[in-house]
Amino acid sequence: MPNVASVLKQEISRLARKEARIMVRPLRKLAAQLRRDGAALKRRLKAQDRALSQLRSNAARQARALAEKAGKPVPVAFGEKWRKDTVRSTRRRLRLTQGQFARRLGVSLGSVNGWETGRTVPRERQKAAILELRNADRSAVAPPPQQQERRRGRRLSGRPGRSTKTSVRRRRGSRRAGRAAR
Repeated sequence: MPNVASVLKQEISRLARKEARIMVRPLRKLAAQLRRDGAALKRRLKAQDRALSQLRSNAARQARALAEKAGKPVPVAFGEKWRKDTVRSTRRRLRLTQGQFARRLGVSLGSVNGWETGRTVPRERQKAAILELRNADRSAVAPPPQQQERRRGRRLSGRPGRSTKTSVRRRRGSRRAGRAAR
């Protein structure tokens, strides 16, 4: 003969499962509807992105045509994608350091570095200047003679990226040793 406690326990668990199914059914329907709505929004967004891309390319074509009619230089259109490789390859082809390239364009070294890494994008005026340098002859854009640059009062050596800071430390001893002696 079955134990009354086990039969009662089985009946309670069966009723609990039934109640849980009844309560979860509307939530499942809602979740399925939300997934369908999300997929529909993704499709709409993708279609709008395509339409925006077409509008940009049409605007770029029209701007280029207007510039050619007016006899002005053709701008780098906002519809065209700018590649970070353009800056680096132009600079390397001209055999310029980032600092020299920045001085030629009238911008900071950090700007050139940001363009090359893809962190930032140059403005239209700088894009035009970069494209002019890209089309220029290498001898016409020769780097200026080596100058002693100053940064925060320290003289830099002739090699880019190397400062004489380490040699100064060697002559005076390390900073920590100097502080400990005081």
